[in-house]
Amino acid sequence: MSFKKIFGIACVILVSNFSYADDDITVLLLNDFHGQMQPLKNKPGAAKISTFLKDYQQSHPNTIIVLGGDNYQGTAISNLSRGAVANEFFNHIGVSYSAVGNHDFDYGQSAFTYWESNINFKYLASNIIETNTGSIFASTTPYAEKTLKNGRRVAFIGLATLETPDTTATKNISGLEFTNPALAANPWVNFLNSKANPYGKPDTIILLTHIPSQMESGGKISYNKNQKLGTSEIDYVSKKVKGISAILSGHSHQAVSGFLNGVAVVQGASQGIDLGVLHYDCHTTSECKVSPELINLSTATKDVADDPVVNQIIAKYYKENEATLNQLISTSKVDLSNQPANGFYNINLTYTIADEMRKYAKTQIGIQNTYGVRRSLPAGAINYSMLYETLPFDNTLVTLNISGKELLKLIEHSLPQGQTQLAVFAGVRVLLAKNGKIAQVFVDGSPLNKDAVYSVATIDFLLNGGDGFNFSSATDISNTNLPVRDIIKAKWQKDGISVPIDWQNIEINRPLS
Repeated sequence: MSFKKIFGIACVILVSNFSYADDDITVLLLNDFHGQMQPLKNKPGAAKISTFLKDYQQSHPNTIIVLGGDNYQGTAISNLSRGAVANEFFNHIGVSYSAVGNHDFDYGQSAFTYWESNINFKYLASNIIETNTGSIFASTTPYAEKTLKNGRRVAFIGLATLETPDTTATKNISGLEFTNPALAANPWVNFLNSKANPYGKPDTIILLTHIPSQMESGGKISYNKNQKLGTSEIDYVSKKVKGISAILSGHSHQAVSGFLNGVAVVQGASQGIDLGVLHYDCHTTSECKVSPELINLSTATKDVADDPVVNQIIAKYYKENEATLNQLISTSKVDLSNQPANGFYNINLTYTIADEMRKYAKTQIGIQNTYGVRRSLPAGAINYSMLYETLPFDNTLVTLNISGKELLKLIEHSLPQGQTQLAVFAGVRVLLAKNGKIAQVFVDGSPLNKDAVYSVATIDFLLNGGDGFNFSSATDISNTNLPVRDIIKAKWQKDGISVPIDWQNIEINRPLS
């Protein structure tokens, strides 16, 4: 049994061992929901989650429900409604606040204005600044306070991750700056605890963020080093923001529950798999003491009935888009996976998509980012809803030319040590040495020539610097303005689905040839 499964089961057991009192506080977190309204494998779906939350609140009456950002983008029914179906669900379960995720910008900044008139909760972000005014992003507020029925008061300060510019289409965050999270949050902590706060000092202050975290096998909470901060963003914030009790994390889709630098940190896996919990014991100590927990919802909702109201919400939006969602695209003879087949490398679905891109554009190379392909596809019938969930982002196909020298830099960037490859390069074969370093690269069967010029088909997200890729030296750039999803749809409908025989294009410790 994996560490994640053991950890999830242990957390469910842990929940039942707490003794709750009317004087206590409970905060529940759904992070990175990505519009997963319907059940899918270990994702229980919104209807079961709703019933579980209602039952949970019967024994935890002083509960606040919040979102960790990346609320909408990811499924056809959510994307086609621009998140409206998810917002009806969030309103129904009583969400109070949400962090701003990078993918919440995928519909453009105007979407926030659209959502504001349809939601009963507030978006919180203290470090998203409008560059033309120097003010906080108009569709957000930096903090919020909530008073519970028992009189306890909880304050939340919102923070977006500094990774947002690297993981969001540039056009969607134009005119916005994502500033140092500690410098943004600390003034609001000071205000909330000062005499200037008309409500008085809250019982606790929580950071509601989209800042990533992960939990190592030994229980240590960490994440990748942020070059601007000199340490991981989660470590930096837990050290530098004073006077907080907890950080609600997101973005990395990891199961996390524990303490970092004396601050509680919790994050659930994405799409409703987990529910993050902060339980505040306010009846046995002079100050409310926090305990982070994680409830695995795929386990906890196994025998839970669907909430009929949520099913009606889903049915309404499904009916509006039924013809589109059910449209048959093609039939696959094999399973198509968006996960690496060999350690960190070789992803057959992602390679297939990249290969279709280069064939459509008649280029030598096709490049598709790994995290832009969001689900696997089973053998059998593939409908439009499934394809939409695979390619939920409206990335368009661009073509360009690049030198062999710059191409090698892109390939090196795509293969970070000890991590899943960031992008798949169709038409390229890479031989790795034992230490993981690139030993040799082939393009069209010939050794890469640093002085040659190669034609490339990729997506506008990567061209604009997404996932840290640098195409600044590219020439002859042309944007087709065609979403890759539509190109794949047309190709598969016409010719069917075929996985290229050379999809395992990264080989480790192979002799040079």
